[in-house]
Amino acid sequence: MPTSRPKAILDDDLPPKETLLHLSIGRIHFQIDWLSWCFKALAFSALAVYLFSAWWLFSPWSPAWSSQNTMIPGVGHEALEEYFHTFSGNTECGIGLADLYVPPQKDDNGKYARGAFCPNREKLLEAMTGGGRHGFDAPYYPKGCHYRWYSVAEICMILERFDSLVFIGDDTLQPIYSGLNMLLRQDLALGSLDPSSELSPSELSTTCRCDNQFIKDTCAKHALTSSDQVALSSNNNNQNQNPYLCSRTPHAFLSISGSPFDLSTLKSLRARIPRAPASNYHPIPIITSLTPPSTGNDNAPSATLATQTLSALLSFADATARKTPILWLNPPATGHLDISGSGKQRNGNNNNNYNSNNDLWMFSEEMQRVAREKDVEVLGLWNMTVQASSWDGRRFGSSVALVQAMMVLNWLSRLESS
Repeated sequence: MPTSRPKAILDDDLPPKETLLHLSIGRIHFQIDWLSWCFKALAFSALAVYLFSAWWLFSPWSPAWSSQNTMIPGVGHEALEEYFHTFSGNTECGIGLADLYVPPQKDDNGKYARGAFCPNREKLLEAMTGGGRHGFDAPYYPKGCHYRWYSVAEICMILERFDSLVFIGDDTLQPIYSGLNMLLRQDLALGSLDPSSELSPSELSTTCRCDNQFIKDTCAKHALTSSDQVALSSNNNNQNQNPYLCSRTPHAFLSISGSPFDLSTLKSLRARIPRAPASNYHPIPIITSLTPPSTGNDNAPSATLATQTLSALLSFADATARKTPILWLNPPATGHLDISGSGKQRNGNNNNNYNSNNDLWMFSEEMQRVAREKDVEVLGLWNMTVQASSWDGRRFGSSVALVQAMMVLNWLSRLESS
């Protein structure tokens, strides 16, 4: 007897649609490996966090990078010609800003391209260290991205973010501090010199003006070493009496020649960087440098001695329990002429180990490695000075001092203010 065919299932014989839906969901629920899905969700979440962190740290458009971007716009093309017009000695010293600095080009809409200015301190220091000149004594171009040139009012805004500012180093660092004083006093002729010095009226009116502030020993030895000197001598009746445009942030240059620091230097450091609770102070940046000299000297700073000095400075800064960002400046290149103008190069004058640009370059490479190991940021000055006029490889005149001071100010502008 043949098997009878099953009767067709009528819709009325099926469970309600809601029941079928619940059954389907239940079947899917039991088929899913929930533990595996949880692990996958955690993995995707971790990947998302990793990618976001990478963007936060490395993207030029992230808030982390923008926090290092200065909020101060800097001087544009249109203001270059007038920058020094209000400075004393602007005519006689023959310095125009267009001879020192060329900003990035603007597009047809009058705007700078994205990324024209360096986005953070690391890129800024790399650009300023690795730049060059298109000709001897031509303006210095940073590599890859630009630094800014600030007005004196903007410089004041930068400095007022700190409790004080300390330069500590040898005679190659002094001109950079002098360049800062020239900017703050708006004086190209005598702005680096101590108003209370014993320079005669004749020296102030002729001998020690403009570049001679730096290249003549009789003048350079009277360079300012503290902002207090200008405030204390504001009533002096001489030609060198221009005050600072702003003076709320004290600053000083402390001269050293090696390590360990002598008692006088330590006393000055303690006065400039006192202890303070973390809740009520702004940072105190420190700019430091030691450079092998151009003359034979048994105590010439070697990389070992410079490392000891940097380590001593770091130990002192740590002991203050303050926020003290440190910038190490690697040395400038050797000069092309001696002080008498005879045409002799520095690297032929004596038997010192650090006579040539090659030796200075190796010193710079070693100190850059040491500084980075100690989490100290580095600005190299070799490229900036190798095509600049110098009489002895240590003194380069007003133009170089002003540019180097502005480069340091760019670093300061990217520091956190608390």
